[in-house]
Amino acid sequence: VSYTALLVQTVAAALIRQPRLNARLEGDTLRSYEQVNLAVAVATPQGLIAPVIRAVEGLSLAEIQEELNLLQEQSQTGRLPAGRLSGATMTISNLGMFGIDRFQALINPPETSILAIGRIREIPWVVDGEIQIRPIMTMRLTIDHRVADGATAAPFLVEVSRLLTVPYLLL
Repeated sequence: VSYTALLVQTVAAALIRQPRLNARLEGDTLRSYEQVNLAVAVATPQGLIAPVIRAVEGLSLAEIQEELNLLQEQSQTGRLPAGRLSGATMTISNLGMFGIDRFQALINPPETSILAIGRIREIPWVVDGEIQIRPIMTMRLTIDHRVADGATAAPFLVEVSRLLTVPYLLL
């Protein structure tokens, strides 16, 4: 199972628990969703695309990995069904596997947010007054300020961080 699969599962769970960002701005109408349709950015020979995994919140980690493998294969071979490129409520863009620490991702309208994820690095971190080496990952959330702001984004990021730190909470 890849880190991306774990991130997809974590972000979906966080969106269920903090649903304000699980939305699309269609014209002047904000449409919220109970189901999480998460797009994952994929590099192809023709450029970047973001195929959608639908109803992620109902999938196991193994099923998410199967979906990611299928989307990657279909994207690389040009056999991705057109319907897999629309309907996302949020996008994840993970460049960690390329050694990128941090970057800023742009929203794919009509989605209202995108999460940019950098690589995991072991760095010194202060825990209870002591310096420890910890695996640290940078995430940057871009949000459409017509829909949400930092007060809405912060609880979502806190939930993502909490679920990654204590993954048994995903069970």
